[in-house]
Amino acid sequence: MAKSTNGSESEGTNGEAKARRAPGRRSMDKKATDVQAVVASAADLARTEATTQTESQAASARTATIELGALEKLSPEEVRRRAYELYVYRGGTQGGDLEDWYEAERQLRSQTH
Repeated sequence: MAKSTNGSESEGTNGEAKARRAPGRRSMDKKATDVQAVVASAADLARTEATTQTESQAASARTATIELGALEKLSPEEVRRRAYELYVYRGGTQGGDLEDWYEAERQLRSQTH
């Protein structure tokens, strides 16, 4: 009889010695492959999330740059004039100066686009 690599012996159907695999080796190989697949999937997901986050940040930066560019084109005098018009329109009450200014910028930006 022939000895297998794991030290076990077995006899084939026609009387010749045949090596036998260690019990459970096949299931261990499958488990290792499953673990490798999970690790690879997790790594792919992490790369995808990082890429998506980077693209999102880049899009936000482009939007901010466009908005800043639009603000630079607005003259402070135009914004001041429109903010004053909004102030008068709402009855000249105190306490809304920042809101009037931001609204004036928003309205003037929307006119330029």
